[in-house]
Amino acid sequence: MRKKSFTLLEVLFVLSIASLSLFFIVKSFSRMVTAFDTIRGYTKAMFLVQETFFNVSQRELKNYKGSKDFIRNGFFVKEEIKKIDDKDIFSVAIHIMWNEGKVKKKLSAFSYVREKNK
Repeated sequence: MRKKSFTLLEVLFVLSIASLSLFFIVKSFSRMVTAFDTIRGYTKAMFLVQETFFNVSQRELKNYKGSKDFIRNGFFVKEEIKKIDDKDIFSVAIHIMWNEGKVKKKLSAFSYVREKNK
């Protein structure tokens, strides 16, 4: 009687499918890690925008003109404040820039802040 076994062609076919499957699994895992890093950067930037808007709203703005640049936690922050007409309302623009590897990322947010009466 003859033993039943796999031919060399069948073994090579199965190995090629297995190696391609493993390749795509590793590649998707790499993309997932990159996506998590990008999401982490944008999340930190959003919290920094929120904190900066809060700090601006607590400040006395009537004599403030122009912009302010600073670096916090590896993020470059540019804050632009402009008074609107003769009212106690100010236009606030916050731009946050950071690097992820060789790629430069930027997040901008705009809002209006009313001067606090003291």
